[in-house]
Amino acid sequence: MLLDVHGNRVNRDPHREQFDAWRHGISNENFQAMEDAINDFCDRNDEFRSSFMPGQDEAIGRLFPILTAACNGNEQDAGLFFGNIVWRILDDRPEEWRFARSEQDEENPLGMFYWRRNS
Repeated sequence: MLLDVHGNRVNRDPHREQFDAWRHGISNENFQAMEDAINDFCDRNDEFRSSFMPGQDEAIGRLFPILTAACNGNEQDAGLFFGNIVWRILDDRPEEWRFARSEQDEENPLGMFYWRRNS
């Protein structure tokens, strides 16, 4: 379950139209592999910044170019697509996750910071 920093439920399907268009560009097998890699990462980590996940996890990093291809080579869109996948996965998980928007600066790219509330 995914909640905001104040404990409020969130919209599971933000940017649905964009997500559906990007999702159409990736095979079911590759999408499932990305979901599995993200779930494995979440099983091992109680907190993380989503924008750092591809660089911190070999399986996610190896699959990320497939997302970029699904977004017509646009890396910024691939990052948004990836963020939407993470968002949905955390919302579907049984444990409670919270999030806050990350600040953007030279060392920290824009993204969400997530943490497991009851581990």
